[in-house]
Amino acid sequence: MAIDYGDVVVDRHAQDGQVRFATVEYTDVTARFIQEQLQIQAVPTLQLYKGKVKVWESSKAGEKCDDDHPPTVVGGGKGVIKNTMPLKREIQSWLELSSQEQAARLEQVHDDGILEEAIEDSFFDDNHYAVF
Repeated sequence: MAIDYGDVVVDRHAQDGQVRFATVEYTDVTARFIQEQLQIQAVPTLQLYKGKVKVWESSKAGEKCDDDHPPTVVGGGKGVIKNTMPLKREIQSWLELSSQEQAARLEQVHDDGILEEAIEDSFFDDNHYAVF
């Protein structure tokens, strides 16, 4: 999906894609951030945001989030999400909307505010230095 919708490099120049993709590797260092600040309890988890508003989520746990067909997961331990079609359909549906339609849809979304809070909490440590 990142190849289809994400940022690319063409002739040694970066070009913005339609969607910004990010991954957070689950390690001892990132576990607290993932579990406590982002409140992600199952790994892997896929989330889609429009700005700071979460509009879609699905996880290894197979919990019904905003889709009737949770991803298929194989493997032990952290597992692997094999079926990303629900996410791809959601991305495509957002890209087909006009700016006004996206704004109207965002008004109907009940966002938990977790990303915005995590950004605010993580931006400065106890000494008020930026943390990246």
